[in-house]
Amino acid sequence: MHPGTLESERTSSNFSSHKAYDDVLFNATLLELYHKSTMKYRQSGICSGLLMNNSRSLAQARKFSESFDHDFQLDLKVFPTITKNCDQYKSKRGFMEKNTTREELEFPLAFSILTYDNIEQLERMIRLLYTPQNVYCIHVDDKSSEYFKNAVRSITKCFSNVFVASKLETIVYASIRRLQADINCMSDLLQRKEKWRYLLNFAASEMPLKSNIEMVQTLKLFHGANDIHEVFANRVKHRYLYKYVIVNNHIQRGQGFLAPPPYNLTVVKGQAYNIFSREFVEFSMNNKIARRFLKWCGDTYSPDEHYWASLNDLYHNTFLNTPGGYKGHPDSKLYVTRHINWRQSYDRCYGEYVRGICVFSYGDLPLLKRKHHFGTNKFDLRKDPIAYSCMEELLSYRTQNPTPPDSKHWTNLNFIKDSNT
Repeated sequence: MHPGTLESERTSSNFSSHKAYDDVLFNATLLELYHKSTMKYRQSGICSGLLMNNSRSLAQARKFSESFDHDFQLDLKVFPTITKNCDQYKSKRGFMEKNTTREELEFPLAFSILTYDNIEQLERMIRLLYTPQNVYCIHVDDKSSEYFKNAVRSITKCFSNVFVASKLETIVYASIRRLQADINCMSDLLQRKEKWRYLLNFAASEMPLKSNIEMVQTLKLFHGANDIHEVFANRVKHRYLYKYVIVNNHIQRGQGFLAPPPYNLTVVKGQAYNIFSREFVEFSMNNKIARRFLKWCGDTYSPDEHYWASLNDLYHNTFLNTPGGYKGHPDSKLYVTRHINWRQSYDRCYGEYVRGICVFSYGDLPLLKRKHHFGTNKFDLRKDPIAYSCMEELLSYRTQNPTPPDSKHWTNLNFIKDSNT
């Protein structure tokens, strides 16, 4: 052996050891910095005042909002770094502290979350919704960058109950691919070992308005009913009277009329985001009429806004016998899944309208605090991190101090009372 070989090996070994130690230290430091940045506004103490519409807190928030960079973009390479040690990541970010009650353990939920950018907002949403007994499917738009996809997968690899959908769609606004993304997640979720009772679908730009225990206690009062938005009188008929096609990743009207829906189904309008019982999801995936209807919807405009609603409408489509479907007239159906502040709403928007929907600001917090819906759309961390942080604080408080639902109120809601259960 050459006399310098052993010393060379020792030096190399020491270098590798020091490098590994430095990498661990760097990762931990980066994780600490990231966590601190997400807690910045909560630790400032202004959230409780903003939620109460306190003028001093509003002035402080205005001062804060002038100082942050509205164009800030988190480096996507941060997440593969801070999640290298999963236990360390989950501990620092509070996932280990997600204690659940027996009531929650016995009533697991499933979540489908659609995303395409803004990795920090997705990570913080997962953290908000996460409990160990639930299961979460993340659908990433297939045209998202590989850096973004890798960042998402670096987070999901740390959890056995959070995963990326097995099939990703290249989302085209208002096309069948948007609906198919949810269906891909639903199919995956039905294959899971977790026997979840209800599924809620979210976009990563949304936030829940109830804590997990509040969701569970309320959903138990549904007794298998779905909350799916339905409208008959104001249907947008051109969306399904004409055939629509995808051209260059845009949807446009094609040639001629579309054939009538199969089985003489009556089409009603709804919304993409709803609350689905497990039995309804199984029905929509397996029933031959539902599957034929889905195929027909592939040539319509924005099928995510009439596929679910039409299947749930048992006033017109009585022959479906949909589990949890609504037997009353669609125009009388209540809807509690989602609060959305549309431009034509009477609620003031303190943020800004994007595609006719209010992107909330810290000035909207007192109103959101009073809403009884399961979630609200929408938020953008890049526009107002204060509003997002204060909503996180509100949800944290509601987790520790849940408000039990008024059973008399909920069981008398028409979509529960008049459901096919």
